[in-house]
Amino acid sequence: YEYLASGRPVLCVADPANLAYRLVEDLGAGVCADASDVPAISRAIERLVSSWDRREQIVAPSVRVEVLRRFSRRTLAGELAEVLRAAISLEDDGE
Repeated sequence: YEYLASGRPVLCVADPANLAYRLVEDLGAGVCADASDVPAISRAIERLVSSWDRREQIVAPSVRVEVLRRFSRRTLAGELAEVLRAAISLEDDGE
C-alpha cells in the first residue's frame, strides 16, 4: 500500500485473479501483466520505459488520494471494528 501511495507506477506481474493485480488495475496505479504471458510482461516493461523516456505521467495524482482514503490506518481500523462488532452481535444472538 505504501508503494501505491507513493504515486510511482507499479509493474505488477501476477495472475489476473490476484488481489494486487486487481488493485493496481482498478486504481490505475501502473501496468499489469499476467505472470504466465511473457510477451505481455515484455510489453508492460516497454510501456513503462517508454513513458519514462517521454516523461509521461502514468499514475494520476488522484490515485494517491484514493489509496490513502481506502487504506489508511483509521479506515482499516474502522473496518476491523465493524467486523468485531458483527462477530460480537452474532455471538449474542446465539446465546
